[in-house]
Amino acid sequence: PSYLPLPDVVPEPTGDLAMEWHKENQFVFVLSVSGNNTIAYAGIFGPGSEIHGTENFTESIPRIIIENIQRLFP
Repeated sequence: PSYLPLPDVVPEPTGDLAMEWHKENQFVFVLSVSGNNTIAYAGIFGPGSEIHGTENFTESIPRIIIENIQRLFP
């Protein structure tokens, strides 16, 4: 969505494409998009607050991905 900051885009050795959002030290969210419609993601939202998982990508970005990026930029 246009209201979120643009990520840093990083090519991965596997051919996947990673997108990273950094707010400050220990506040980061990273997702990786592969060619099989899968998004793997991980986030650190301060000490003791971490999340990771995978989601299927179909027609739109899964809501959990948007919600976690918004945790960095409310």
